[in-house]
Amino acid sequence: MSYTAHFFQKSIDTTPYDECVLGADVGGTRTNIAVAGVKKNQITLLFSLDFETKNLTSFLPALQKTLFIAKDEFGIMVKKACIGAAGIVSFDHSFVELTNIPWNIDAKTLLKETVLDSVFILNDFQVMGYSLNTIDFSDENDVTIIRKSSITPDKKTLVLLGAGTGLGKTVLRYDAQNKMYHAFESEGGHVDLPVYNETELELIRHMQQKNHPQTPVTYEDVLSGNGLVDMYQFLRSKKLFKETEYTKKIDDSNDKPMLISMYRLTDEYCKETFRLFRRFFARCAKNLALDALASGGVFIAGGIAEKNKDIFLSNEFLSEFNQTHKQSDFLKKIPLYLLSNYYLSLQGACYAAAQSSSILNK
Repeated sequence: MSYTAHFFQKSIDTTPYDECVLGADVGGTRTNIAVAGVKKNQITLLFSLDFETKNLTSFLPALQKTLFIAKDEFGIMVKKACIGAAGIVSFDHSFVELTNIPWNIDAKTLLKETVLDSVFILNDFQVMGYSLNTIDFSDENDVTIIRKSSITPDKKTLVLLGAGTGLGKTVLRYDAQNKMYHAFESEGGHVDLPVYNETELELIRHMQQKNHPQTPVTYEDVLSGNGLVDMYQFLRSKKLFKETEYTKKIDDSNDKPMLISMYRLTDEYCKETFRLFRRFFARCAKNLALDALASGGVFIAGGIAEKNKDIFLSNEFLSEFNQTHKQSDFLKKIPLYLLSNYYLSLQGACYAAAQSSSILNK
């Protein structure tokens, strides 16, 4: 079982912390697990292990390896853990049916097979949401401001969405008693996609026929990595532009989303693919903001956003986000942020583990 280790400090000293906790982010592409120190509700990541999900037959071996390294190399005894996973989580947070992974996670089994005393599971975008309790808005490594606002965002409703292997969403409400934001579970990435014109209608008919003829096209279908490829191939089928050296490279590649992103400023088909992506993403963010009245802000995360920041800083993105029949003035006041720290999901999972009593009893 191969993995990559990342150490957040030159040397790990646990003496400053009240306890150490474990947080995990289980996605369709990567499974990351971290151990963090906790001091007065502040989270400090100590180390993490990064696994390729496709190489795992279950979550347990990766968890056992992380716990072993924590104890054997650093003398850390971890007793509390939170797992963020892409899928529908049971009501008691003990089981998740994973969306893009051929195995599931059962917290009861993990408790039997490890030294942990407490394990619970949240949706992957819930744990990313809980990371908003930990970020420094002045740190550009964590946050890029897309648009500031005249609204004072403190303690107002927030929303978070992001695209990668799939599309995740969450809504956050402030808990005055515990002085923290709670993130709520959602499978909003599977909401039906709205279209505005004949070209977009033609696109979703193409995607529906190719992928699932009997069910509607969703936001995730167009905003995930596979969605980029489907939109690119749809545009190619219309023969809008001349083929170039870039189209040949993309055709021959096993990682088409990466190349479509790489050539988005030079190849016309890639440019047009990202114009569609930007439009649909802004539409998705707008509708989520209106659903939740997210006057505190819209936060954008995920691998595609992190690698293509320029599309969210464009006037086209803002114009699409602001566009609505009756509530455009409200939308124009909402602050917009881009999250750019790859490890925020682990930070959120560790924060949730430390705040388990508040979260599970909310």
